Amino acid sequence: EEHLIRCSKLAIDHNMAVYQACAQSTRADLYIRLTAWNDAEALLTEAEQLALKTETADVLPEIYRGWSQLWCARDDWKSAVASAERALEVAKELGDPREQGMSQRVLGQALFAAGRTVEALVCYEQSHDLLADQDSYEAARTKAAWGKDMLTSDAAERGRELLNEAHVVFAQLGAKRDLADLDRIIGRASA
Repeated sequence: EEHLIRCSKLAIDHNMAVYQACAQSTRADLYIRLTAWNDAEALLTEAEQLALKTETADVLPEIYRGWSQLWCARDDWKSAVASAERALEVAKELGDPREQGMSQRVLGQALFAAGRTVEALVCYEQSHDLLADQDSYEAARTKAAWGKDMLTSDAAERGRELLNEAHVVFAQLGAKRDLADLDRIIGRASA
């Protein structure tokens, strides 16, 4: 958080709105992970305004994914799905498979939360297909989200498999925060 605040301050001091939008969006993502929803909302609003003002489309998928997660946390499934779809749309316009894969994952989470399970599972699969050769960390995040949702379905065993596969990748990458989150989920699943 300290580094992101400093980054944002430097961007403001040097009149670099594009970097400020990126810093605010990344800081919002941190707050989303910490479930600090009000702080995330303020930063997403600022980041989106800056990105639109400076016509910085490449940061918009991350911002719209953040909005989707925020709406999911507030049980507003319609807005969550719409924001994730917008993230995917912009990622496709940019021609960025990594952004598309991350956006498919968040769309899968929103659809699953909205009770649209079949569509969600398709999104998770597409997300993993896009990310597998692009970014092993993000592909593992997809498996983690997918597996977590599968635990609550009639395919709980497949959910545990996905979570264990994600766990292996996070351990290889030294992704301690993600490992801790998975350990809590896996611990609950086996209890």
